[in-house]
Amino acid sequence: MSFEPVVWKMFGLRTITATVSLLASLAMLHFNQVDKAVAINNYIAVLNTVAFAVVGGLGVAALLAAYPPYKIAMVVIGILLTYFGTKA
Repeated sequence: MSFEPVVWKMFGLRTITATVSLLASLAMLHFNQVDKAVAINNYIAVLNTVAFAVVGGLGVAALLAAYPPYKIAMVVIGILLTYFGTKA
């Protein structure tokens, strides 16, 4: 089975961010201090937000040629609503 190159990039970025998140959760246990755990969590929140935007952007860029502009606009609006709806 062959995969689209963009899907591989999306997969790779998500795999990297998932690995970093897992390592960060282990670091929280290692330090065993609430203040350090909160600081680590804040860094991971920023990383995941950036990853969400980049992966979403890759997906939208790949869809530009295949879908009409109004559908692309709906996807972009959905990404933005998710981003701003989850932003603390």
